[in-house]
Amino acid sequence: MSLKKPSSLANQLTYYLLKVWLGFTFVFGLIILTSVHQLHEKLIESQLEASFANVSATLIDPILLKEYGRIERHLENLVSEKQLSYIALFFPEDSAAMIMGRLDNDSPLLTHNITLDDEHLATLSIQAEHPLKMPYALAFWLMISIVLFTIMSFMGLKKRLVSDFVKPIEQLTEQTLNNQMPSVEAYPSLEVANLATLLTLLLKDRQNAIENIQNLAQQQNETMGKLCADNRLATIGQLTAEVAHELNTPLSNILVYSQWLQTNPHESEQALKTIEEQARKAGQIVQRILVQTRVPVIENQRINLSQVCHDFVKLMQPIAQRKQSKLMIKSPKQPIWVKANATAIEQILLNLTNNSLYANASLIELTLIDAQGTRLTVCDNGSGISETMQQQLFNAFSTDKPAGQGTGLGLFICRKLAQNMNAELNYLPSKQGCCFQLSFTTQANTSCES
Repeated sequence: MSLKKPSSLANQLTYYLLKVWLGFTFVFGLIILTSVHQLHEKLIESQLEASFANVSATLIDPILLKEYGRIERHLENLVSEKQLSYIALFFPEDSAAMIMGRLDNDSPLLTHNITLDDEHLATLSIQAEHPLKMPYALAFWLMISIVLFTIMSFMGLKKRLVSDFVKPIEQLTEQTLNNQMPSVEAYPSLEVANLATLLTLLLKDRQNAIENIQNLAQQQNETMGKLCADNRLATIGQLTAEVAHELNTPLSNILVYSQWLQTNPHESEQALKTIEEQARKAGQIVQRILVQTRVPVIENQRINLSQVCHDFVKLMQPIAQRKQSKLMIKSPKQPIWVKANATAIEQILLNLTNNSLYANASLIELTLIDAQGTRLTVCDNGSGISETMQQQLFNAFSTDKPAGQGTGLGLFICRKLAQNMNAELNYLPSKQGCCFQLSFTTQANTSCES
């Protein structure tokens, strides 16, 4: 069901004022017509009475003398001079009659007897000439005057309402939409001034609310960044022993070849090359650790997800082998481009992999799928997660590890990092071990301090 588009206030005022004006004109016009009609009937009656008295006084002598020719000429003169439109004179003695003019059935007709000393001399019927012309002409011009007056009043009232009410409201609306504080003194109407005051208070409250929301968002971002950094350092701290073991190998090789070089200076070339290679390897290990422990500024950009996952596997492979676990990756040969943040993805993978190693998984498998949306799954064959823990898996401070071995923030922070990349991190039910899926949906510009 479509909603009717609202009309402007000026149009509504015009519509309702026009209805009032038409109703007023109709009622007032009806009153005028009724009054004029009643007045007209009284005027006609008075006119006919006067004419009858005049005519009957003139005809008494000719009737007594029976001068019918004189009577006929007098009646003809009255009709020809348009004093009367119809005259009928009936004589009761000889049943004779004189009729002059033409009878109009729509006009009043006055009939009286002509008497003298209670003697019935004749019966006279008369009708006035065009009796309706003058009163109704007066009524017509009166109606025209009323219509003109009401039109002028209507236009003046509309103009006043638009200037004092409609235009100020439109100005208030425009200022509010442009986030401008309305000036209360600029509006002459008390109601509009009160509305301007209310809008001013609402605008101030909205600005304060926006500032509070921005401050809360900034505090949330700062807190989230600290939590991400603490969780990252806690995870790296748990892997320090494994990294130290991996770093110990090239350092031991460097020490051995340095001592051998002191006793065999003539074979320095091969020894120096080995020392250089082992030093570079140690430097690469340290560099990867520094990358993991750095607190980044998360900004989404176009990255090769496949390359990020392969680099992560290279970093974690020695640590997984130390734990008698195998870390594998399955991905298409071609690059998989997504709009995300490489550091955030590495931190998510680091948390998930560390949890798998803690669950004594002998196999950890990363799978990249680039069909109907990009998906990255991390599955293992470890001890799995209990059903009770699955319901609160992504809640903050939720962990099944013993006290001192986990903060309960790892998966909570991982989901927040995924949301900041417009991705979703979900737990997938599995018959053995556990499985998580990182799904990339819409790629909008978002940023998160972590």
